[in-house]
Amino acid sequence: MSYSNMKYTLIILALLLIGSACKENKQSIREIHVYFDLDSLLDEQVYTLADRGATLNKIVKMNGETESRSMEPDTTVWKEEFSVIRDFNLNRPFYVGLFQEHKEENIISYQSSDEDVAVKKFDMFYEDGELMRIESLLQESKYIYSNERKLTLEFQDGLLKFYQLDGEQKMILQDKEDYVVSGSISVQ
Repeated sequence: MSYSNMKYTLIILALLLIGSACKENKQSIREIHVYFDLDSLLDEQVYTLADRGATLNKIVKMNGETESRSMEPDTTVWKEEFSVIRDFNLNRPFYVGLFQEHKEENIISYQSSDEDVAVKKFDMFYEDGELMRIESLLQESKYIYSNERKLTLEFQDGLLKFYQLDGEQKMILQDKEDYVVSGSISVQ
């Protein structure tokens, strides 16, 4: 085999190895339900709010500027709206066993002090057995950025009525950006 052919063979083998290493691990995409199932709650809200013709009044504040809009989202738009909320999901394979659960009369709280876990706390507030409010804190710190987000979800009669994402992000060599995204939801 010539040097040129050997070089191409090694390149192809390297690409095959890299490609096989990038395949998704089937275990990582398997659904688990160890903790509160935020994804299922959001999926239910997406279809219920779309079916009931809910109106969303959304306000975005970023670096001193405010933008607002009102809309009647379909399921696709609701899914997009809630996609950032899904970052607070506790049911990830690598989170299993990393949260401590605390129960009080009307509060269930999950907390983690593990530095590899982005969601640091996840609190659910109940009234007469009905979920009324969720508050959560997410903190990430990598070499090039740090990110902190606080989530609030408020429910009435089983429907999401209000959400707010309050965050700040700092990228290396850039100023810190503060933002607040809130949505008020009304159903006729």
